[in-house]
Amino acid sequence: RDKNYSPVNFGWNDKAATLIPFEDKGIIKEIKFRVRDYSGVKGLKYLPFKANIYTVGDDGRPAVPLIENDLLVENEEGKNWAGADVTNYNIKVPEEGLFLVFIIPEREFYDIDFIQAKVGIISAVPLLSRASRTDDRFSYRLEYASGCECYMWLFEKHHYFRMDVEYVK
Repeated sequence: RDKNYSPVNFGWNDKAATLIPFEDKGIIKEIKFRVRDYSGVKGLKYLPFKANIYTVGDDGRPAVPLIENDLLVENEEGKNWAGADVTNYNIKVPEEGLFLVFIIPEREFYDIDFIQAKVGIISAVPLLSRASRTDDRFSYRLEYASGCECYMWLFEKHHYFRMDVEYVK
């Protein structure tokens, strides 16, 4: 059982990004996401989602996607870590790090819109596990800011979304 913070319920078109700090380990083989079920609803971690890798902008937030088209991540076996092979993109973590980005596609991507959970009705989309934030492992979440009527990457103060990489050996 995962003893870390409870997951956050995402909705359609949501994005979350976690910094992967620099490690001189070569080319990234796989990007991984710690998916899980939520509030008594089984099977959410089996649902597909999209992912990408972003550069770190001058402001320290996610900036530019490194992969032209978002990758489809499927977890048909319901493993705790869902991943995608990115070996062919020959991506290395630069000194400033990079961001793994978890993407919930548009509503039409999923067969079911909403589902009843212990906490009430929730979006029927995958969720990520969280852990306590550290100096070199932190996250942002893309949120709509009504003040500017735009989307902004907002810093997650107390936790990070559990995402990671594996390197080519």
